[in-house]
Amino acid sequence: EPRAAVTTDVISRSTDTPSETKPTDACKTYTVPADHPRYIVIPEMSGSGCVVRVGIDQHGAIAVPDNIYTAGWYVKSALPGRPGLSVIDGHISGRYNQDAIFQYLSRLKSGDQFTVTLGSGTILQYQVFKVQSVPLDSAVGVLLTKDPAVTSQLNLITCGGVYDKKIGLYDHRVIVSAKLMNQ
Repeated sequence: EPRAAVTTDVISRSTDTPSETKPTDACKTYTVPADHPRYIVIPEMSGSGCVVRVGIDQHGAIAVPDNIYTAGWYVKSALPGRPGLSVIDGHISGRYNQDAIFQYLSRLKSGDQFTVTLGSGTILQYQVFKVQSVPLDSAVGVLLTKDPAVTSQLNLITCGGVYDKKIGLYDHRVIVSAKLMNQ
């Protein structure tokens, strides 16, 4: 595909073949409501990209972005910067390209920082406090758990572990928990 688009619709269908074309130009003009996440930058892993909205997919799970270079904010989670738990997911790789937005998520460590830019242009600064690799069957429970000591938490998630060709899934999920710094 010569020019990747960034959708403003809520993604409610996950695909095994997401786009692997970088939506570089589309991210420059992509707009979202003022209080929604628009862009994420994780300097420690050289990851950055647009943040699209995702809901529940055809399998009853949180949908994944339709492009390996975009992240997906789960619309049933809290808005980033607000009290509660926000969730953003992203791909670890594609079928042909290995440089997806969360390719190096597992390399983050406690104390690392990243930013989420809202539609208003406000930049939220987050600091990692936990990085976990959990078995696939435990991932949802861990992903949706908020630390009671953290007012505004953002959990990032991607695939990890070993890819099982029989079922077409990785056997683990990498979950990074971070707290809002600029409250």
